[in-house]
Amino acid sequence: MPAEGAAAGGVSPDPGTGVQAHGLAASLGVTVATALPPALAGAMAAQIIGELGIAHAAFGVAVGAFFLTNAVVSPWAGALADRLGEHRSVQVAVTLSSVSMLGVAACGTSYPMIVAFLLLGGLGAAVGGPAGSILLAGAAGLRWQALLFGVRQAFVPAASLLGGLAVPIFAGAVFGWRIAFLTGGALVILLAFMGRARRPPGKTVGELAGLSPYRLHELWLLAVVFALSGSAANAVTTFVVDYAATAGQSLAFGGMALAMASSAAIVARVAIGYWVGRLRLDSLKVTAVMLVIGIGGFAWIAAGPATAILPGSVLGMAGAWGWSGLLIYAVTFGFGESPGRANGIVQAGGASGGILGPVLTGWTVQTFSYTAAWTLATVLVSLSAVIVVVLLVRRRRREAVRIG
Repeated sequence: MPAEGAAAGGVSPDPGTGVQAHGLAASLGVTVATALPPALAGAMAAQIIGELGIAHAAFGVAVGAFFLTNAVVSPWAGALADRLGEHRSVQVAVTLSSVSMLGVAACGTSYPMIVAFLLLGGLGAAVGGPAGSILLAGAAGLRWQALLFGVRQAFVPAASLLGGLAVPIFAGAVFGWRIAFLTGGALVILLAFMGRARRPPGKTVGELAGLSPYRLHELWLLAVVFALSGSAANAVTTFVVDYAATAGQSLAFGGMALAMASSAAIVARVAIGYWVGRLRLDSLKVTAVMLVIGIGGFAWIAAGPATAILPGSVLGMAGAWGWSGLLIYAVTFGFGESPGRANGIVQAGGASGGILGPVLTGWTVQTFSYTAAWTLATVLVSLSAVIVVVLLVRRRRREAVRIG
């Protein structure tokens, strides 16, 4: 682990303002490509379940295996990205993702084979997340870095969009779901041949931005922040439509709430990245403010009438999940010599939230009520905010000791 302050000591931030198109495209591409296996599985669930006779719960476990592998392997995969370099790591990630989809298409004749190839896709995602961050760091000048990290995180739902578009295209064809996976696997492998970004000679990613590095234990705390807030955000994406129907609203109203909440998170990621890059705002302080907004949104859903579902979901998603690109940006540039390892650690937290959120919320709804579930989401985001405040206090104390 690099010593604290190593990235900043005696090194000026790179004043460049340009963006390398190949590096940017490869970073965004690997983000979508490595998220595509579970997105296609979800979109084609009806056909896969019907043909193979898989129970719905078992199919959910198969998709969950992707995220479990991602969460468990990410810290080590991030360190591997540091050793291999971002370009080779992207090649490894998209190859694993491609083989995952091609394997489902060609060999997915039974439940164990579906699980096995989705596990392989999870490995690709574990490598691709850190690699994409490092690649993006070298593809943009200082002016654009925070914005482009926000844009990259906004691209994550693009995999679900592609999965949704695949349904009307392939659903009616013979072996439709297999053709969808075959097409996805064939297209993804092309990313392995995209151009690489170039950094100034002799500078690490951390040195390019001149930000103070996070200590290792602080990275694990940030991973917990990602896990807790991600769990709350996934509660919205998984259950807000059903909650709206349970509360007496129409399915159209619930769908609109989900669409607007998801859009709010996407817009927040891009907008925050723009303003942080433009004004050079403190990433942790901005995250703390956003989490407070998220707390208000979830509390509004829990305590308010049914009509509060829409505004509460919008505020909850934007506040609890709109800062993810910002902290990944800060971690990438703040961990000196090991940006891949740092990204892998926080990515493990994000993947954990994708698993824990639906499970915790579903259990709470079944055991207690939706009010209890939204209250739990409020508590989770509140704990995230507390951790961020603790990190801010620790940083201020270290700076005071250094100055003194």
